[in-house]
Amino acid sequence: MEQILAVLDREEAYITRLLSYFQQQEAFAGITAAAFTREESFQSYAETHAIGLLLCEAELYYGMERKPECRTVLLSGRGLVREDGPPVIFRFQSAQEILSELMAFYEELRPERRGRASPATGIWTVCSIGADAALAYALARKKSRDKKIFYLSLDPFFMPAVSGTRSSALTEAIYFIKQNSSEIKEHIAKLIRKHERMDCLYGVSHWADISECTSAELSALLEAAARLDRYDCIIVDAGGFTDASAGAMELSEQVILVSPQDRRSAEREQELVRQAEAREPAFSGKLVKIQYADETSMLAELAERLP
Repeated sequence: MEQILAVLDREEAYITRLLSYFQQQEAFAGITAAAFTREESFQSYAETHAIGLLLCEAELYYGMERKPECRTVLLSGRGLVREDGPPVIFRFQSAQEILSELMAFYEELRPERRGRASPATGIWTVCSIGADAALAYALARKKSRDKKIFYLSLDPFFMPAVSGTRSSALTEAIYFIKQNSSEIKEHIAKLIRKHERMDCLYGVSHWADISECTSAELSALLEAAARLDRYDCIIVDAGGFTDASAGAMELSEQVILVSPQDRRSAEREQELVRQAEAREPAFSGKLVKIQYADETSMLAELAERLP
């Protein structure tokens, strides 16, 4: 991969200070930075240079008629993530924190990382378009009748009816991973909630806890759960496409994409597939598409897909 970081932001003083800090850090060694305040100058540069990563002001990115082909991360003062957009870094945090998140994205792009083997425990990711948010949970509950299941929900609003209280366990798990804790497996084990014969990890303090979780961090969480060595299967409820769900898809044996039979859902499905394939070249080989007329028959078909 060409080690070029392009930064596109209208605030020249901001990106000058940011890059000045980056270039003083050992972690940034070997990376060439190119800064731009106008889309036209960036596009001209991109025509003759292989950019490894673009750090782009969110408003500028969504105003582009021709989106960049390189891997892109957005800088946003609001921290908002669109379902159909790139991951976001919050711009009003320390330069050290921004650099740390950028290095995580560079780590994901390393060829040796893309080719690593999945954990021994089987991992399946369920993405749903226009389907019931509790679909993946119902699937996990059904499989738990004869298998040891670990269920992870990336839905920030998920709360199984049997729990009665809202959890923030996923926020805590992400926190420990961001701290590079050497005892993450032990932390995960303490945060697990048991519901209807299966172990669950879900619940955030704020929806931004999910949107700011990188794919590398989510992969680390799944690998820690797999190292507990007590599950036949891990089922991830990804919902739509986010940077966190991309980490689950990377480790999964199968990615099950569920959508109703209508035109609007088909368009959203195509966009999700496009984003996933751009992140993970092997994605198409893992993908299983299920379209349904009613959710009862669809759940039965889903259960048959998993061994």
